[in-house]
Amino acid sequence: MFDGQTMKGWRGAYKKSFPAKGWAVKDGVLEVQPSNGGESTNGGDIVTEKEYGAFIFEFDFKLTEGANSGVKYFVTESEKPGIGHRTGIPGAG
Repeated sequence: MFDGQTMKGWRGAYKKSFPAKGWAVKDGVLEVQPSNGGESTNGGDIVTEKEYGAFIFEFDFKLTEGANSGVKYFVTESEKPGIGHRTGIPGAG
């Protein structure tokens, strides 16, 4: 799902493209950029462009100050988003 170099295959939740700010790929790691606890309004949530069925999902994460783990899977975008709404990643994680 993540190639360690680009955000190919990903986009912003409820958006057609990847957020222009708030996220970065550095040394093979996907990072959310600090924003004084407002990550959901900085770059927003991201989702995969494809939906996935059965899979094994493994990841490591470190939390930046003011952030949360916020990983969800098997979630769709059929729900109406709200401010700070964590939509997750449809069919993935």
